[in-house]
Amino acid sequence: MDSMKYSATVARRVGKALSRAKFSISEASEKSGIPRVTLTRRLKYPASSPFTVRELHQISEVVGCDVSDFFVKEKKSEFVKRSPTEAIEEQNQALADE
Repeated sequence: MDSMKYSATVARRVGKALSRAKFSISEASEKSGIPRVTLTRRLKYPASSPFTVRELHQISEVVGCDVSDFFVKEKKSEFVKRSPTEAIEEQNQALADE
């Protein structure tokens, strides 16, 4: 995958993460410290203005995910096989193991 397509994929995943967390651009901007204009530009024009690693980290902190989630393709089968209760129990176990 070339860098322009990759930047677009990352931006799309960031947008999905913000949507899942029910954040508007303005709310995400305020909570992450990324200027609203910059965040909008990163989401709309990722090929010419891709996210920086620092920005991705700031967003991941706000939405409660890992930065790698923006890079790693989700495996739908993992989500289908687990019930919400199993997913929560797995997360709790991972936290307990840390």
